[in-house]
Order: sequence, then structure tokens, then C-alpha cells
Amino acid sequence: MLDRLLMGFARFSKDKNDVKLLLHTETVPPDCPGWDIRTLMDRFQDLDPELVKGDKVNFTKDKMDIVTRQRIDAKRMVTVYNIFDLFCYATGGEGFGMPGIECQSCGVPIIMTDCTTGPELCGDHAKLIPRLKDSYGRDVIEIGQYAVENKYPDDIEMAKLLNEKYDLWKKGELKKEGEACRNHALKYDWDIISQDLIQLFENER
Repeated sequence: MLDRLLMGFARFSKDKNDVKLLLHTETVPPDCPGWDIRTLMDRFQDLDPELVKGDKVNFTKDKMDIVTRQRIDAKRMVTVYNIFDLFCYATGGEGFGMPGIECQSCGVPIIMTDCTTGPELCGDHAKLIPRLKDSYGRDVIEIGQYAVENKYPDDIEMAKLLNEKYDLWKKGELKKEGEACRNHALKYDWDIISQDLIQLFENER
């Protein structure tokens, strides 16, 4: 949902010169289908002309291996997460959504689409991006790989949430939310999860 993320960010960033969007990808995915992101950004110039002309959108590294992730070890990912003030997870749906827990474990606040695992991963402390609705009130979806339905995040509501977090950041209050996110993420420690699974199987005997 890079198109929805960029659209929501452009709505949010249009009157700000102190915000940046860092995408953990490169501009054109190598040897796999995907967006040419710089061409995609051109579509949203009417929302924020500086999106393309300026340096509001950045990439973690050109020529990184986004297919296998073999060059992105856990230590480097921690560094990437800790660059963020906020993690915006504009996903259409997740089997689980590991990045949502990983960023929170680094104390980074999160907003995420209100679908699949979003409510669980965000808990009570984080905000959910509403799903985009059509004129009949139905979820706007696309049928993706393996016939999986992906929900579209509402870019206007995303921009509102980004503005809300931006105001907290300006007041120096966003870090408090990051602490709540980290405490939530600690519930997903492998030692805790494994014991819960063992208990579940023992109760089913």
C-alpha cells in the first residue's frame, strides 16, 4: 500500500518543512514486481509539490536486497527503527505483522490500518487508520496474491492521525507513547509466547 502511504503522507506534509518519510525499500524494486516509487510520487504533487522537489521522502538504501533481506540483519534493523519518531504501518492486511512489534519493542509509537492483526498489534495505546469506504459504506479492497483480500487504508484519516502525532511530537509528548508501545511489545517475547503455547496444549489434553 505504498500508494496509500504516500498519499496520506503528502496530505499531512503539505504545510510542513520539518517532516520526512523514510521508506525501508529502494526506489525501484529489483527483479520483482512493484512500484517505481519516484514515478508514483509524481502523482501526488498537487497534494504537496515539495514531495518530489524536496527531500521529504527518503530510502534506507538504494540497491539493497529487498527480495531475500539477506543484507538486513537484526542489528541493522534496530538502527533503522530507532531513526523513526513514528512508524506508520499502512498495510492492506498481515498474517501477523512482525514489523509492528519490532518497532514498538524499540520504543517507537505506531499507527496501523484497522484490519487483520492491527487491533491486536496496536493494543489500547496506539491509533488505527480506518479502512477506506466506498459510497455505499463498504470496505474498498483489492484481491492480491493467492486471492487474499487487502483493505485500503483511508489516506485522509491517515493524514489526520499523522497530524495528531505530529502535535504530540512538537510538545515533546510522543516518547511517552513510545514507552507504552514498548511495554505492549514485551508481551510478545518468545519465552512468554512459548510458555503460553505449552500451557494451551497441556490444557487440551
